[in-house]
Amino acid sequence: MGIFEAMAGQNLDTVSFIHDFKTGKVRTKPKIRIPKQYEFIKKVLKTRGGGHEKMVFHYNPKVNLKAIVAIHDSLLGIPLGGTRMRNDYENEEAAIIDAADLAEGMSNKGFWAGTGTSGGKIVIMGDPVIDKTREFLAAYADFLERFAGQIITGEDMNISSADCSIAAQRTKYITGAREKSGDPSPKTAYGVLLGIKAAMKLLWDDSSFRDITVAVKGITGKVGSNLAQYLADEGANLIGSYWEHEKGGREKAEEIAKKLGVKIVADKDIFSQKYNILSLNAIGKELNERTIPQIPKGTIIGGAANNQLADPRDYWGDTLFKKGIWYLPDFVLNAGGVINVSDELEKGGYSEKRSLKKIEVVGLNIPWILNISRAQKISPHRIADMLPRLFIKEARQRKYKIK
Repeated sequence: MGIFEAMAGQNLDTVSFIHDFKTGKVRTKPKIRIPKQYEFIKKVLKTRGGGHEKMVFHYNPKVNLKAIVAIHDSLLGIPLGGTRMRNDYENEEAAIIDAADLAEGMSNKGFWAGTGTSGGKIVIMGDPVIDKTREFLAAYADFLERFAGQIITGEDMNISSADCSIAAQRTKYITGAREKSGDPSPKTAYGVLLGIKAAMKLLWDDSSFRDITVAVKGITGKVGSNLAQYLADEGANLIGSYWEHEKGGREKAEEIAKKLGVKIVADKDIFSQKYNILSLNAIGKELNERTIPQIPKGTIIGGAANNQLADPRDYWGDTLFKKGIWYLPDFVLNAGGVINVSDELEKGGYSEKRSLKKIEVVGLNIPWILNISRAQKISPHRIADMLPRLFIKEARQRKYKIK
């Protein structure tokens, strides 16, 4: 029995799983009868990403709203992370893991971005074409308002800035509305570009894209298409792919190909192309046992997708490093979006000029991490993980008086 099914059977609309770091126990509020799923969620909260603070499930059968809120950390700043909506999770467990991993990524991202925010994420299990009505968005906004600032959320996969504008009419805990910072995708892509150029300068002693081929996976997505435009303006040769099941994907790809001179290949074939830089801008977990053997030695991997390394993350990150492939940690490289929306929290409200200036930190963080990686002979992802995890661990030790 799944958690939402159990909630329906017990007439519960919201259930929280709270991790007590001092005792190591996980309790539910209110109590819910779901032994098997309870054990799985406890394991996720206690072991994944150094431990999560809480996970909240909200179910509204009137609009078929099934939301999972993962809070990784609130000690280094207010949890900030977008809302994604997907109908292609293999099962409920996959959605729970995705929410947890994304929330941890937001903790790391907030740390490296210097936004003063920390990690949370919201995953909605549902069909964005069928379920996402105005009534649905209103119900979601009401839940966020009731959740009372335990997380600030915003745009992500299948949740647009227009959706955020609708929700923002009923809650103050959502960013990215068109009337404020708007769609963060161009800013995310800009940060990715700065990070890639910084890596090229350090590793190749040249940040020019002349005679450089970049393979862009997810080229029809909001970030991927913006990044492709930036790269084309820089003079890069482009190869692109798109998810074949994306509605209107072929038409978008053909339009981009015509406009930017992109060679379009099947999504499954993007890894086997000849390129200098591989940019992943679709779903996560795509650096795995199937794809990594196809990536040429010396490649720079830099894209906006979250959680690009498959499980176990450390194993695949180390594998890339041993192969001489430079993986730019995703939560460092794709921080432009969170920097942009977090600027809404500044006194006086959002400033695009200030936001763009802040995003320049991405181009400083990447070579810093790579330099330490080369000196210590440790993969970049481990360097990038190390500092935020240490700060969070110490904050928890102080708060919960843990030795």
